[in-house]
Amino acid sequence: MRIEIEHRSPKEQVEKNKKNIKKNLEVSDTLYIVTSDELAKRKVVQVALRVLFHLRKEKPDKDFKIMMGTVNEEKKNGFREWFELKSI
Repeated sequence: MRIEIEHRSPKEQVEKNKKNIKKNLEVSDTLYIVTSDELAKRKVVQVALRVLFHLRKEKPDKDFKIMMGTVNEEKKNGFREWFELKSI
């Protein structure tokens, strides 16, 4: 299953969406997140790492993967390259 979330909001709003990231990862093994800019992407990376850390403790038998990119990056490379976070 593939779920996409687009964060068009400032970094403060991304922090509020932590619950959505967690819920979507519990349903899907791979989550794709497209951010509006680099600042939002950096904040999403921080939030996603915290979510992965907690989920790894709660569900050690499940592998989680988050793929991230900005709108501009993805326009350039046609959604072929993503920044990837994995729980191992």
